Amino acid sequence: MDKERVLYDHRVIVVDDKITRIEPSSSRLKVKADRIIESTDQYMIPGLSDTHYHQNGWSIEEDDLQYKLLIANGVTSVLGMGEWGGQDTIATRYRANRKSTMSPFFSTVGPQLDANNIKTPEDAIKMVQFHKDRGYDFIKIHGNIAIDAYLTLLDEAEKAGIPTLGHTQRDKPFKLALRMANIVHAEDIVMAFSDESNLLVVDMEEKLAKDIATQVKDSGIYVAPTLSTVAMIQDWTDPQRFKALKAREINKYLPKDDLAWWLSPKSDYHQEFFLLILDSFSETAFSSGSYFCIYCYRNLV
Repeated sequence: MDKERVLYDHRVIVVDDKITRIEPSSSRLKVKADRIIESTDQYMIPGLSDTHYHQNGWSIEEDDLQYKLLIANGVTSVLGMGEWGGQDTIATRYRANRKSTMSPFFSTVGPQLDANNIKTPEDAIKMVQFHKDRGYDFIKIHGNIAIDAYLTLLDEAEKAGIPTLGHTQRDKPFKLALRMANIVHAEDIVMAFSDESNLLVVDMEEKLAKDIATQVKDSGIYVAPTLSTVAMIQDWTDPQRFKALKAREINKYLPKDDLAWWLSPKSDYHQEFFLLILDSFSETAFSSGSYFCIYCYRNLV
C-alpha cells in the first residue's frame, strides 16, 4: 500500500508464513502451492491494528472469544492499554502470541499509572523497575502525577528502554506530553489546552491547531486518535442513540456483567460530567477537534 490504488486480479504468494510476492494472477505460478485460497470478487488489505485495546476478560474462555471477534473483523494486532486487577497481561501476551492460538499479535502496557500509585519519585523508580522485571512492552501514564514524580518516571523509563505512552498531563505544559512515545487520545490534546475543572474548552482555531500539529510532528511521537470515545459519549448521552445502543445485535458478544455495567446508570458516560462536556464540545472540540485530527494526520504522513 504505497499509494492510493487497488491491484486488480493479483495473487499473493505466502512462504513460511511470510508474503514473498504479489503478482498478476495471469502470470505463471512458479511455486508448488500446498494451499490455494480462492478470492474471486474479494479483495485483501493489510491486517488492521487496534492500538487502544482494553482486555475485559479475566479467563481464557473470555480471551478466546475476544480474539476471535478481533480476527473476524480483520484486526491482526492489538496493544493492550491496561492491566487491571486480577489480570496478568504478560501471561495473556505469551498465550496469544503462540502459533497454536488464533489471536492477533498482542503487546501490552502494565498497570495504568496515576496519582494513586505514583506519589513520589521513589514510587516512579520502583514502578519502572517493576515494568522492566515483568517485561511489559510499554509504560502507560493515565492520570495527572506530581511533577517531580512524573519527570522521574519519564527519565527512569528512558534509562530502562521502556517507551512511555498515555494521556496528556492536564495540569502541566503540553510539551511534557511530547516526551512520551504515544498520546493515546486525540481529545486529550484539546483538553490539555482547556480548563477541565471549570468545563471551559479551548477554541481550537486553525492557527492553534497548526501550531500543535507542528509540535507533535517535530517531536516524532505518535497520536492514536481513539475517536470511538467521542462517538461513545454521544451514544450514552443522547436518549435516542442510547436506545439504539441497547438494541444492537452485537451486544450479545459482550460478557453479561460488562453489558449490564455499560448500560446501567453507574456507567461513567451516564454521569452529569459528560452531559456538560458534550454541551461544551458541541461547537468547539467536536468540530475543530476533528479538523485538528485531520490536519495532524496529513502533516504526519
